[in-house]
Amino acid sequence: MNLDLHGCVGITAANMLCDYELVSPATFVASRNDAGNLVFKAIEMELLATVEIGRISQAGAAKHPFITEAFARMRADQFATHKHVVFDYDYLSQCGPEALETAFARSARRWRK
Repeated sequence: MNLDLHGCVGITAANMLCDYELVSPATFVASRNDAGNLVFKAIEMELLATVEIGRISQAGAAKHPFITEAFARMRADQFATHKHVVFDYDYLSQCGPEALETAFARSARRWRK
């Protein structure tokens, strides 16, 4: 549920999700205009994880301002205390260049056991 709501999980949780075979490790690459690529070690959700959190996904699709604002706050603040996190591949795919730069600065390196 956290993965789908917030786009990222802590390193330990990411490893556990992989161990449970709910997600699989993936590499996300975003090109920069000025220098090189941003390369993320990410996780890609498996079908089992999507089924588990389907109702949360539906809530996130609601257009009511209160709900969209709450989801935006959760994305920004849920893991604010985690120095390094592992991102969901689909979440990164939806981020703009500025958000990707910020995410890259927070991303974990060599997180998989």
